Amino acid sequence: MSFRDHWSLDLACSNCGNTGTAEVSEEGYPFLQDPRFSVDRIEGTFGVERLGQTALETLFKCEHCGRTIG
Repeated sequence: MSFRDHWSLDLACSNCGNTGTAEVSEEGYPFLQDPRFSVDRIEGTFGVERLGQTALETLFKCEHCGRTIG
């Protein structure tokens, strides 16, 4: 069983003011080529538009107004 780092991302849409939180995780070993990043849960009205290999590469979409945030 491998160790995973878990943390929360605050999501906020600058267009409509919608807010939420994304619970995310990735492999806990920084030397891995593929950190196996995942979005485990989203609280609020957001969705994942594009899942990247890291949190910085992942885009979320506001379900209220359709704006993409990253």
